[in-house]
Order: sequence, then structure tokens, then C-alpha cells
Amino acid sequence: MDFLSNARRLPTAPVPNHDPASIKGSVSLEKKQLSANILAWHVANFPGSRVFGHAMAKDLRLTEVHVWRTSMGQNIGVLEDIVSPEDARQSSLQGQTVCEITVTREMLNVHRTLAGGCSAHLVDMCAM
Repeated sequence: MDFLSNARRLPTAPVPNHDPASIKGSVSLEKKQLSANILAWHVANFPGSRVFGHAMAKDLRLTEVHVWRTSMGQNIGVLEDIVSPEDARQSSLQGQTVCEITVTREMLNVHRTLAGGCSAHLVDMCAM
């Protein structure tokens, strides 16, 4: 089974990513929901999770998802939802996701700034 088939079988993302209509971007609601579900799975956002970083990353909120066609490094248009996955694989694409989180005391280092390890973990989680 391919990645997309597996991803479509993921459970619906819980709060704060339970409403795909609140996610801005150039992709369909279905793709926004799929992106939110993948993020929730990636941060192990399920009851009783004890996965590394879950206590912090579960509050990541997906706010935007964009996909553009590119040519020679320039954006040339939004990827249409009617394009089949096979046709999309033949295109040069660029994507962007934007996530937000409120920085809490547990995320700070002794200098009261965001800890480097925490920021690296957040980048890892958000670079879907």
C-alpha cells in the first residue's frame, strides 16, 4: 500500500486541528484535513501518548497549507485539485505549511528563550 492510501486511513485530527475549514491555503478541504491528520499522527496526538515531545507538540496548530506548480524556481500557479497523483508526480511542485504554537515555560532554556532542542523538534514536526 502506498503512503497516500495509508494516510487516508488515519483517524481525524483532534483539537486544535479538527476543523479543516479554519486552515488557510491553496488546497482543497480534503487535502487540508489529510494534512492535519498526518500532523496529528506525526506528533502522536492520541489519548495516553507517551511519545517524545508529545506534551509540547500536541498543541501545534496547522494554519496554512499551500502547493504551487513551479518552473525554473518561479511559482507559476496553484496546483489544481483535479490533477491526478500520477500527473502531479510529473510536475515540479513547491509546498508550504505554516504551524503555530504558544511557547510555554517548559519550552524555555535557562536563559528564558526557546530551547534549541525544542525548536529543532518543532521544525521536525512541522516539515511534513
